[in-house]
Amino acid sequence: YSFFNIHSENWIKEATKYDLIVWRTPSNPVGLYEARTKIAYIENILNIQCHPTSAELWLYEDKIRQYYHLSAFNLPVIPTFISFDEKECLNRIEKLEYPLISKSYIGSGAISVSIIKNKRKMRKHIKKIFSKGMINTGYPYFRQKGYVFLQKFIKDAMYDLRIIIVEEKILGYYRMKPKNDFRASGAGIIKKDNLPIEAVLLAMQVKDIMQSKMLAVDILKSENDNKYYINEVSIFIEI
Repeated sequence: YSFFNIHSENWIKEATKYDLIVWRTPSNPVGLYEARTKIAYIENILNIQCHPTSAELWLYEDKIRQYYHLSAFNLPVIPTFISFDEKECLNRIEKLEYPLISKSYIGSGAISVSIIKNKRKMRKHIKKIFSKGMINTGYPYFRQKGYVFLQKFIKDAMYDLRIIIVEEKILGYYRMKPKNDFRASGAGIIKKDNLPIEAVLLAMQVKDIMQSKMLAVDILKSENDNKYYINEVSIFIEI
């Protein structure tokens, strides 16, 4: 094996020297654009195997695409309203059940996650997204604009369970919710304990339809409903 600079001007010529290319692709908007562009070309034009694949990258760091994909297989994702139509969003304000969790399609560590508590704040939120589009995503050069991503608030979820699957190995941990916040991700409060079998089986279902070599599945549990919900999925894992 050897290393090469895939960001350089002569990346295509360099790529042709290999049978397999492994790239820890970035998760920011600029890095993802480059990775999706180049890996699709390497796979489809140069016929060289890549990790991750272009199919894996299509879903990586994109909450909207993940929701569409998991819903299509009838997996228990958190109920979510997604729309790119301002008129539809405004008409839906009266019918929504508050509070709701708003997210941008990209972002990690709960940076782009906020809670919207009533109709007045929702109207303001929608107007902002479809005009100036100044909703923070965690990236100063990239703002949420032209769409809403609104999740049901699972208020009785006490933790965010991360289950990691690498081939046939399964491990995981609990990310606990701090007392003064509704977000477990990014808080850094970790608990290691036995993994619930039901949640593990759900994570295995997700891995089957994602066709990924490795996967981290974030799961919430509603204590009242005694039900597990899929929150997010990632093909890269930092432990």
